[in-house]
Parts: sequence; C-alpha cells; structure tokens
Amino acid sequence: MPNIFKFPNKKNRFTLLVQPHLSALFKYAWKLTGNRDDAEDLLQTVLCRLYPKTSELEQKSELQPWLYKVLHNAYIDELRYRNRRPDFAGHASEAPELIADCPLPLN
Repeated sequence: MPNIFKFPNKKNRFTLLVQPHLSALFKYAWKLTGNRDDAEDLLQTVLCRLYPKTSELEQKSELQPWLYKVLHNAYIDELRYRNRRPDFAGHASEAPELIADCPLPLN
C-alpha cells in the first residue's frame, strides 16, 4: 500500500484509502437496496459521513470489512427512517452540511 502520509491534502488521503474499495462497496449497496439509484445515494451518504473521519480511517488495519459494516449500518438507518415516515418520498442523505464537505466524485 502506498504511503498515504506523503499526501498532505485530506481529499487525496481519503481518495487513496477508499478508491480501491468503491466498486465492491457499490455492488454491496446495490444488493442491499435493489436498485442503482438508491445504491448510489447510500454509498454517497456513507462516504460523506466518513470523509471528516479520514484520520480514523488511516488507522484501521482492516479497512474493507469496517467499510462494509458502516455501509450496512447506514442501510439499516435508512430503513428505520423510512419506516418511521412511510409518506417519505425523498432521501435521507439531504444533509447539506455533509454534502458540502464531501470530496465526491472520486474518479
């Protein structure tokens, strides 16, 4: 694994940590949600939540299993949110403070 500390920029470090796992995480999100749009929303929500915690991610020895657990927990949170509000037609990821600080897309 490349030395992530060579990159002083938080966005670069985050991208380097998460990019190798994006494809697998997206497939898992799609499996959980059952459609592409919801999978993209779920993954973006998770990544935006994790971005401010880049320094914590750097200290995880086994990052991929932990990312799967975070994604799964975010999916459960979304289900709980929708069950509490059955008339909800939007997405739970509409928190502007998270979106504004998110480095996506990671292409």
